[in-house]
Amino acid sequence: MRVVKYHTPEGVFHVLLTKEGRKWLHILQMDSTGLRLRRVRTAERSYMADTDYPTSKAIDHFLDAGKRFGITDSAKYTLTTEGAKT
Repeated sequence: MRVVKYHTPEGVFHVLLTKEGRKWLHILQMDSTGLRLRRVRTAERSYMADTDYPTSKAIDHFLDAGKRFGITDSAKYTLTTEGAKT
């Protein structure tokens, strides 16, 4: 799990890249609807740039925002289990 900057048509987001597969990237995105786990094609990797922001600090911020704005169950599970590994 690492923090990346993701350029989309809606704007630029800092997301947590949780899993990279052969066809799909699993990202945890925070937007106006709250926190949710999304799956995007690996071709979207070209729109992502690595950052040097600490992952543990980002997990804390994402959990705090999830309490205030809403978080899906899968996103919460990912943050608490995979976040504990980092």
